[in-house]
Formats: sequence, structure tokens, C-alpha cells
Amino acid sequence: MTLLLAAGLALVAGQAAGQNIQTEALRVWMDNITISADGTTSTRLMVYENDGERDYTAFNMSLIVPDGITVAQVKKGREWVNSIELTERAAESHSISCNMPDATTIKIICSSNQNDDFYPDDEDGNPMDALFTIDLIANPQMMNGTYAITTEGVVFGHNQGNTVTGYVPQSQPSFQLTITGGQDGLSIPYTVTSSGVETLVLPFDAEVPDGLTTYTATGVVNNHILLAQQPSIKAGTPLIVVGEPGNYVFKGVAATNETEFSEWVLTGTTEQKVIDEGYVLQRQNTVTGFYRVDAERPVTVPAYRCWLNYDGADVERLMLDVPTNILKVNSGVAQDDEWYSLDGRRTANPSKGIYVKQGDKKAFKR
Repeated sequence: MTLLLAAGLALVAGQAAGQNIQTEALRVWMDNITISADGTTSTRLMVYENDGERDYTAFNMSLIVPDGITVAQVKKGREWVNSIELTERAAESHSISCNMPDATTIKIICSSNQNDDFYPDDEDGNPMDALFTIDLIANPQMMNGTYAITTEGVVFGHNQGNTVTGYVPQSQPSFQLTITGGQDGLSIPYTVTSSGVETLVLPFDAEVPDGLTTYTATGVVNNHILLAQQPSIKAGTPLIVVGEPGNYVFKGVAATNETEFSEWVLTGTTEQKVIDEGYVLQRQNTVTGFYRVDAERPVTVPAYRCWLNYDGADVERLMLDVPTNILKVNSGVAQDDEWYSLDGRRTANPSKGIYVKQGDKKAFKR
């Protein structure tokens, strides 16, 4: 029977979400906790479950935590095991265990040797929602701040004879984890080259530095990238940055565990990444634009930078509809009263659109 139940629950958890039974009656939640990032102090997380319509026999769930959070170890007999325990709602026939298949996932599974249901109360008969506890430790290298911890694959098994039915809460539970005693935050150096155009993605919110303007890339029309100016930098938003060349520093606490973000036609990465398709920002022959990547010659995108995830054009270069450095024309220097289009072409009579006047060093709409 144990094998039957475990196999049945694993099957339910592995099915597509639409095949599980979603129910408003099932509620699962956790306490918000604060952990001291010293590598040794463990903090207990309590997980609760309540359903007024049915009792459950087993469950699966995963906690998605920031890199640096691990499960505390306790000694049982001659072995060290993960510190996770059921409350008195569970009979002795239940067992619970967890592991970390990767640096940010804690997988938890609980089942019963005899297909017993969890008790709805404590040993004195008082109603009880607390279901299990898990003890967590934070690495000293973690950044101080508050992180949103999410869950995946929360499925509770209801046993009917030899059949296990999976029930999923209406929304996957989450909670906040606050880190103290760790590092003061990420410090990301950022350079704007002489072209005055760069890309950027950050794992935290930040203000736009003086001298810079940030844009999202909303589409491509006639081989030109359409941009929308943004008043501030939002975590996980790929951006194009235009402004004064120089060195800048962004500081903050990571608000997400993700490393790759896409919005519209721009994708950003917080880790160095090799790509073999799309377009990357380059300056070739004094012209700044997004140049197509040759699949046979992959390009390395540095951390906190972006590339264009666009395949709708059969051209080598896509231009930006923002002011860039004024190019030299006919080997001479532009005069103060001359107008230029955004791709560096001089025009005597600018029509409707965005143009740059060399003497003013700014864009004007006509």
C-alpha cells in the first residue's frame, strides 16, 4: 500500500495542472521569517494547511528559495539528516523528507505507511492548522534584504481506497524571508562606452543615474527598434541605456532568483551567456546598432546586459530610434546648426520625426 500511495501521488504531481483538481477549500500558507546569515543559526519555518471539505493523506511541494539558503542538519542516531518534522497532526505512520536537487529548490514529500489521513486537531482535540516545520540556514555571503519565497507543485493527496486524487490550492502559497547579518547588497559596476548607448538588466529596482535615459524595446518597424522611455529601473526589466559615457555603479538587494528576463523584443541576463541567434549591440564602422549574430560565430553577452530576441528581419543591422553620437560626415565635423537623423545622416529640412541638432546635443521632435 505504501508503494501504491507514493506512486499515485507522484503521478498526480506530475500531471499537467489542468488535470489536477483545483479547489478553493484547500488553503496552504507559511509564516514570514527572519534569518541571521551566519551559516550556523537555524530558523524554523512553519507550514499550515486547512480544508473544511476533506482530509488528506499525503502531499508534495517545492520551496523556491534564494541561492545561499539550505536546510539545517540534525543528528538522528549515527546519521545527519535534514531538519524537517511533522506536527502532532500526523500519526506515526506518516513520514516526511526533503532534499535540494539544485541550489534554489527544496523538494518536500510526505506520505503514510498505512494510508492514514492527517488529523485535523492536536492530541487534546483542539483544531490545528500547523502541518510541518523545516529549519533553514543562510550563508554569510547572502545579501541583506527581504526576499519573496515562492512554491511550486503543491499537491495534496486524498485517499479513496486504492486511488489517490490530487488537490491543488487555488493559488500557490508564498511568504517573505528577511536576511540580516549578511552582505549589504550587490554592487554592480557599469560602463557606458563612447558610443553613448548600452543595454542593462538588474535584479533589483534602481534609480536612473543623472546623465542617462532608459528605454524598453517595444518592437521593430522598418528595421528600426521602437523604444519607450522608462522613469526608473525595475528589477528584471531589460533596458536600452542612452547617455553620457563614463563609469556608474548600481547597488541593491536582489529581488528575484531568476537570471534571464524577456520583455517585448529584448532579453537580459544577470549571468554571462553565449548566444547564437538574435541581435547584439555593437559599434561597427562608427555605426552603433544591433547586429545579427551568426550561428557559426556565437557571441558572449556579459552579465547585466541584453540582446535582441528578434528574428523578423532579414538584415544585418537594426537601428535605434534614440539619439546616438553624431557621426562625422564627409570626413568633416558637423556644424552647430546642422540636423542629423538618428542613424547619422545629415538633412537640410528635417521632416516629422526625431532628429538631433549637433550644437544642442539633444533630440528634437519635428
